[in-house]
Amino acid sequence: MTYLGEYGDSDSFGQQLKQHGDEIAAVFLEPVMGASGIIAAAPEFLNEVKQAAHEAGALFVLDEVLTFRLAEGGRQQTLEFDPDLTTFGKLIGGGFPVGAVGASRELMRIFDPANLKAFHTGTFNANPVTMVAGSVSVRELTAARIEIMERQARQLKNGLLGIARNTGLALTINHVGSLLNLFFTDKHCGIHHDRDDLDIISRFHLACLNEGLFIAPRGLMALSTAFDDALIEQCLEKATRAMQQTVTETT
Repeated sequence: MTYLGEYGDSDSFGQQLKQHGDEIAAVFLEPVMGASGIIAAAPEFLNEVKQAAHEAGALFVLDEVLTFRLAEGGRQQTLEFDPDLTTFGKLIGGGFPVGAVGASRELMRIFDPANLKAFHTGTFNANPVTMVAGSVSVRELTAARIEIMERQARQLKNGLLGIARNTGLALTINHVGSLLNLFFTDKHCGIHHDRDDLDIISRFHLACLNEGLFIAPRGLMALSTAFDDALIEQCLEKATRAMQQTVTETT
């Protein structure tokens, strides 16, 4: 059984844990919601939910699949937050399918073959190609490189906002580290935001593809260590033409 709380509202999680604590083994949360538009959780929210989980006898699991890129120790390092378990994916596979979980030695001891309590196996576990690609990817993700990506993301964000102003499009960009999410609106795009720009974001997404610029259909843009300043400028040039095309199609 899965129970839902409202992101950003620790009381809603506390109520679920009080009512169903005997059924709940763990609480899962992202420190930054990706699919919802790069919405960052407040540190106090995460701490309050973690405390409520522990009081109910449950573990707190932080989903760093998307956000591990934000610091060498993931978003939890930036927030100085210590979850019970952490899930990983995406970049740790270097482009290949991958998933991993990490925790304290005490919790991970259940997988110890010498005293096995939880059986964990699979055809592609520790796939050597994924492990090699992932090790290179993680090795390249240094603090210095992360800082460069953050600077480039700010450059990209400011450039996109300027292009939107020049083309007469309302644009709001949610931004955390090297992650951006575009909303064609002048409204604040937070937890309770209902998208009313689905038509225009769809047109812009297609226009970007036609220009050779890939963004997610929902407006997500994620930088990588392969970016340099020249590539950022190319992205802005392509985005300029894509926005101009979008304006032409919607007027």
